[in-house]
Amino acid sequence: MFFQIAAQDKVPAPELLQRRWGQLDRRLADAFDAIDDGGLPAEFQPPHIAYAWAWETTRVVEVFRRVVEAHVEGERLGIPASPEARRWVEITEDLVYTDQPPGAALSLTSWLRPDAQAVRRNTYYRMFGGLVGEGVPNVGTANAGFPVLFHHLLEQVWIGITNRTNTSGANPTDNSRIAEKALRLFEMLTARRREGNLHQEEFASVATMAWLHLTLSFDSPIIVSLTAQGPSPAERLQAVGGRVDLMPDPRVVSLIELAEPMSDLLRLIETGAFNEPEEAAQLYEDDDIRNTASLVINHWAAVTGLDPRAKPVQAEPVVMPAAPAPALLSRATGGPPA
Repeated sequence: MFFQIAAQDKVPAPELLQRRWGQLDRRLADAFDAIDDGGLPAEFQPPHIAYAWAWETTRVVEVFRRVVEAHVEGERLGIPASPEARRWVEITEDLVYTDQPPGAALSLTSWLRPDAQAVRRNTYYRMFGGLVGEGVPNVGTANAGFPVLFHHLLEQVWIGITNRTNTSGANPTDNSRIAEKALRLFEMLTARRREGNLHQEEFASVATMAWLHLTLSFDSPIIVSLTAQGPSPAERLQAVGGRVDLMPDPRVVSLIELAEPMSDLLRLIETGAFNEPEEAAQLYEDDDIRNTASLVINHWAAVTGLDPRAKPVQAEPVVMPAAPAPALLSRATGGPPA
């Protein structure tokens, strides 16, 4: 699982997260066993900020805010059905809905940035531009072109995937075009990270979403207490949303399914792994990378409404009203708006 995020040596060790995690039922603490035993692989990387963006877009933070509020303010949802469920409420209020002290691993807020969710949204906008929509203050430089560029990369990768076994006739796969788009994404994303920029924001965002992801990854004590059991994280989140009268984003299944493969793919892109034409072929020739790319293509289509598997079209971000959900891509005949 992706909850062993303490292994990243470039960010503060999450002492608070680990200590609080350990207070839960051991089923919730299992994710830290490898850390406690020193068993994480040296090459371990926590998820990319894209993982946090996808999970936050499901509205999981707002849904569980209502769960925690209902339990700390009264008994609208009943009394927690077990001590473990009660501990979950206490710890989640502490980790997700409380300002962390300065210097803590999950600290994002200050007098200048009083809202942690707004800080995370600001970070998503700076990295992914039009995927986040309106309602973000002027931040200077942001990766406004990310949605279009990433979509075009996926189009080219899909051409490679569908033609990789082609042994006769024309093959439209163009490794140079794949590499050119991968290089532009590499430059775009790494430009936001120079000198450790946004590293703390990414770490805290990923840790927050990982906690809520873990809560939904099985019939955990709070899920049982809410009678929101289900066969998948998306169905559990929908059931919890029904209990608190706030349904998750309609694309919740694809957003959750997109989170981890998109994280994996962008991590690889940020290493420069596909910046040369001969390296770009890995995106459709390497089994593991191809499977990851295929998952991204499938769920990107469902989330944005544009399918990289269709005939390539010009695309640009739509200007959307301020909302926690991302802006979608739309079909267009021109280039990006002036």
